[in-house]
Amino acid sequence: MIGKNFLEYFASSDTEDFMGIKVLDIGSGKVPLNTKYPKPMHPSGYYFDWEYGRRLDHYQLVYISNGKGIFEFEGGEQCKVTAGTFFVVYPKVWHRYKPAFNTGWDEHWVGFRASGNLHFLHNESINPSNPIHQIGIDERIINLFHELTRVAESKTSGFSNSLAGGVFYLAGLFTNALKNYQFKSTQKERQLQHAITLMHNRINLSFNLEEIATEVGMSYSLFRQLFTSYTGFSPKKYFLNLKLSKSLELLKYSDMQVKEIAHQMGFETTQYFTRFIKQRVGKNPQSLRKT
Repeated sequence: MIGKNFLEYFASSDTEDFMGIKVLDIGSGKVPLNTKYPKPMHPSGYYFDWEYGRRLDHYQLVYISNGKGIFEFEGGEQCKVTAGTFFVVYPKVWHRYKPAFNTGWDEHWVGFRASGNLHFLHNESINPSNPIHQIGIDERIINLFHELTRVAESKTSGFSNSLAGGVFYLAGLFTNALKNYQFKSTQKERQLQHAITLMHNRINLSFNLEEIATEVGMSYSLFRQLFTSYTGFSPKKYFLNLKLSKSLELLKYSDMQVKEIAHQMGFETTQYFTRFIKQRVGKNPQSLRKT
């Protein structure tokens, strides 16, 4: 789900206020297991020692798309973080968070100042007393974060307005995903969401999809029927689409060699990987590299 690690911290003069939003920092990255967190690459004011935590002077929206960990905030109890969790860091509110040492996590975030209270961060569902929510894996959110990091990296004319607009778009996606997740009240829907999470977590592995059905507690025939109805794709096609999307991302935006990407994505040979890509997009992997 992470093509490459990226983080950017802007000086106040680098970005403009757009519709009351001024983006200050943004990033996406994979924190491997057995890794100290946070890494010391973050500037003063952002880096924190776990013992003391920190307080920011602005908001951050954080989405965890893989792995697990914990999040603590002033006035609240320690909260578990799993794949599909988002949480809000509020200005001046003490907090700290970190991935589990034995899993790491994939994180996406954007930080910004806002003129006045934003309704989507100050309402009955999302507020400083209730800043963390499970919404499941949402490809729209992951893809938007990737797009926003590319905008931040390019710094083309008007990029700060695009980032600010992206914050509003993210807020809409978070709100929509939260409502949808809350309405997923049946056990079957929970099982299917769990299956989707497992597929994302094992995107680089080769395994029998019947194993997924067993893990979520369904026969494969029922699982295939419900999954296809729920997503519009059979389990196999959905999983292959995930592999394709991740493979294309690595080809376009990473510096890894084709054979390294093939190995990381769980293909036995580079030739098999090449055939997989060409059959689906009509081009060889090498021709898809970003120039």
